[in-house]
Amino acid sequence: MKYKSLLFSLLLFLYITCHAQNIDSLKFVHGEWNTVNIESGVTLSTLHTTLFGEMQYISIVRLHKKKIKLELIPHTRLEKTSLIATKQGAVSAINAGYWNVKKVVPSTLVRKDGLTLSRTEEREMFRVDGAVAFLKRGIKIFKCDTMQYAKYERKFRNLLACGPVLMLNGKKVDFSGKNKSFFTKRHPRTIIAQTRGGDILFIVIDGRHKGLATGMTTSEMAQMCSWLEVKNALNLDGGGSSTMWCRDYEIVNHPSDNHSFDNNGERSVSSSILAIKR
Repeated sequence: MKYKSLLFSLLLFLYITCHAQNIDSLKFVHGEWNTVNIESGVTLSTLHTTLFGEMQYISIVRLHKKKIKLELIPHTRLEKTSLIATKQGAVSAINAGYWNVKKVVPSTLVRKDGLTLSRTEEREMFRVDGAVAFLKRGIKIFKCDTMQYAKYERKFRNLLACGPVLMLNGKKVDFSGKNKSFFTKRHPRTIIAQTRGGDILFIVIDGRHKGLATGMTTSEMAQMCSWLEVKNALNLDGGGSSTMWCRDYEIVNHPSDNHSFDNNGERSVSSSILAIKR
C-alpha cells in the first residue's frame, strides 16, 4: 500500500511537471512578442510573461550570419557595453565574459587578434566548460577543456572561454547534478546562441526584480534554448552585468545594478560582444 502511494505521488509529480513545461513552451513560442527591425538582418524581440512559475522579461536579438559580423571587444578598463558599442558603430551588443571584481581583469581565457590576454582562473572552472570562437563568417560554440587551451589558441585568433554550455548539437545540457547556487538559483543571465542555419542570437534574461523579472536557473535557460531550437548555446557573464544594447533603442533590457526595473542600471564590465554590419 505504501509502495502504491509513493508510486502515485511520483507519477502525479511527473504529470504536473510535464504539464507545466508544456504550458510554458506554448506561452514562450506563441507569446505576445514585441518585435522590431533594427537593421536589415537584425531583429529585436522582447517578451514579458510568466515562465517557470515566475515573471520573466526576455530580450532576444537575431543576427543574420551573412549581414552581420561579431567582434569580441576586451576593454582596456571597466567600461559600459553601450559606450563601447556606440564608439564602434555597432548595431547591437551584449556584455561578454566573467571578470575578477577585485583585480578588475577578465577571469577566463580571452584571446584577441592572436594575442592571449588572460587565462581562466581556478575559481571559475566549476562553471567554465565552453568557449565561443569568433570567425570571419559567424561563430563556433563548443565544449572545451581548460587543460587544452594551447590547442584552441593555435586554432582560433579570437576566443572567449565562458560557461556553462547550455545546448550542444541541438541537445540541452542536463544540470540535475549541479547543486551550487550559481546553477540552482534564478539570476539575470546573458546567452550567446547559434541556430542550425548559422544565425546568431543574443539573449538577455532580466532578474532580481521580484514580481517583474525573476531570472532563470541554468536548467531553465537550457529549456528555453531548446524551445528556440538553437543548435549551440553558451552562458556568458550574468547578474548585474547582463546588458543588451541596440542602435536607436539604447539599453533594451532592465539591468539590475541599480535595483530598479528600468534601463538605467548598466554596469561597467571587462568585455563586450558587438554585432557590426558587414
